[in-house]
Amino acid sequence: MLRAGDCINCEVSWQATGRSMSAGTGDLLLRLRVMTLFWSIIKIITEVFSMQMFNPPHPGTVLKDYLNGVSVTDAANHLGVTRVALSRILNGSAAISADMALRLADALGTSPDLWIGMQSQYDLWKASKKRRPKVSRLVSV
Repeated sequence: MLRAGDCINCEVSWQATGRSMSAGTGDLLLRLRVMTLFWSIIKIITEVFSMQMFNPPHPGTVLKDYLNGVSVTDAANHLGVTRVALSRILNGSAAISADMALRLADALGTSPDLWIGMQSQYDLWKASKKRRPKVSRLVSV
């Protein structure tokens, strides 16, 4: 097994066999270990970002936190929507549309992708919990 100080001495000890290798071979092994570690990290990052959240909150719940004490009426007027429309989003009974995501991004200094992403995660999670018919894989002829 390579140790941190082994490459500095121009000779690498291979603990498992007790043999020594030249610096060129040791450099190659070190590079292979670094590349293996690098790709392991990339794989972990990819898996983490592709995972679906378990029971994600409705974006309206998050929006309540962003409004931080601003009344529904004032926020609705500022966004240019009705109080009822905003209230339905805040209570989780209506989804955030692309238009609303753009309005929220402008008003709150966020990105529209934040709101659309939260809505998509919520919708996917809800859909995955419903019963649906079995669909087989489509194979081209």
